[in-house]
Amino acid sequence: MRKSLYVGSLASLEDERELTRLFSPYGTVVYAKVAAHADLFRGHGGFAVVEMHTDEEARNAISALNDFEFRGRMLGVRRATASEQTAAGHSRMFESMDMGDDGAVGS
Repeated sequence: MRKSLYVGSLASLEDERELTRLFSPYGTVVYAKVAAHADLFRGHGGFAVVEMHTDEEARNAISALNDFEFRGRMLGVRRATASEQTAAGHSRMFESMDMGDDGAVGS
């Protein structure tokens, strides 16, 4: 299962360190990247992709942070699509091979 999360409705060009601090209480943040195109931040806000170390950590982060108020906006946190990961600069090269300890194959 995918461990990469879409984080929508960011108020401004947040940096990856802020996202890492926000998501760290729910597990190990492997990757955090804000989609850096300024036009995305007009209207509905920008987005980022955050990858958690395990699927359980990803589920915990979604449960805790979806509809969470951050800098005056309600975040939308869910599983990221492939195109969202690409737009945020995430390399999906190994995503189809789950190298986790649970023995499951696929994402």
